[in-house]
Amino acid sequence: MASARRGWDATAIPFPSGFDGNSAMTSCLLVIDVQWGMFQALKVPKVWNDGPLLARILTLIQKARAAGTRVVYVQHAGEPHESLAAGSPAFALHPAFAPQPDEPVVVKRRPNAFLDTPLHGLLRGWGIKEIVACGIQTEVCVDSTCRAAADLGYEVTLVSDAHSTWDNQILKAEQVIAHHNVTLKDYDFVRLLKTDELKLGEVPDGGCRNTSTKVNG
Repeated sequence: MASARRGWDATAIPFPSGFDGNSAMTSCLLVIDVQWGMFQALKVPKVWNDGPLLARILTLIQKARAAGTRVVYVQHAGEPHESLAAGSPAFALHPAFAPQPDEPVVVKRRPNAFLDTPLHGLLRGWGIKEIVACGIQTEVCVDSTCRAAADLGYEVTLVSDAHSTWDNQILKAEQVIAHHNVTLKDYDFVRLLKTDELKLGEVPDGGCRNTSTKVNG
């Protein structure tokens, strides 16, 4: 299981091997809560479309590494009675991931990955301006983190086919995903791209409300 590393000096973490001083280093791939319990039906059913979801996220990680784009993993630490209880088998990042020394793991306890975590300071220390988001759970941690990132001044790209959830009493998982893609885009929190459309390291044009390059403190 990947261990959480808190309170780093962002400048002390080496640049990825692909670093060439271009816009790749102003972007960060944020992999949200892709943890073992989401795929093993330990306390909850498997996340919807689990195999293709994992394959797309692994593709995004490969693209980020090739472009020299930062990768940060977010790991939710639940309470003892919750499905992702800290220290339980379900809490571990999916074993398909092998975070590199320059790819931190940020542990959170709330849906918003910026709340009471070092994430904002870490990204600000690196000079990150754009976040590319993927992961689980669409209407909870993915939604909350995208909205918070936009409010902090980041440009946010949500990979529309690389986040997932579960059926609920009203909607199927596919409907929840489609609804949140449209809502977050239409209210200018994010711009949407599919996995095969995303070219990490290129600063995109338009689609998000945050036109300033400043990331607020």
